[in-house]
Amino acid sequence: MERDLISIEEARKLISEHAKPIGETFQDVIQSLGCVISEDIFSPIDIPSFTNSAMDGYAINTETIKFFPARLKVIGEIRAGDSKKIKLKEGQAIKIFTGAPVPDGADAVVEKELVKVDGDYIIVDKEIKKGRNIRLKGEEIKK
Repeated sequence: MERDLISIEEARKLISEHAKPIGETFQDVIQSLGCVISEDIFSPIDIPSFTNSAMDGYAINTETIKFFPARLKVIGEIRAGDSKKIKLKEGQAIKIFTGAPVPDGADAVVEKELVKVDGDYIIVDKEIKKGRNIRLKGEEIKK
């Protein structure tokens, strides 16, 4: 059986003439793969609900570190569930645990494995990029 080829324009015309919208249907999420949602969904909350650490390590401010290795004074610690309000200043770091709120003034979390601990200080040998190991408020789902 031999068929003649048609142009792209003809194919589009045939599709638009014969394709009909199916309308809205309600189905399980698992059966919805490849489908388009019929209306926007809005979240009543941000997820995560606050900016938090994605790793155990030290909260630092990358913009205040000018030279490496950098020696930073550890001024405290923040654990998951803590509501402490600590303000990070130049030359300081705060020990932080996964899920803990990132303190004001911090813009990165350097993994504990990447620093040397020297008493009440840590030594950061190389540049850490802003935003490293930080999960921003609403990063996964915005309110």
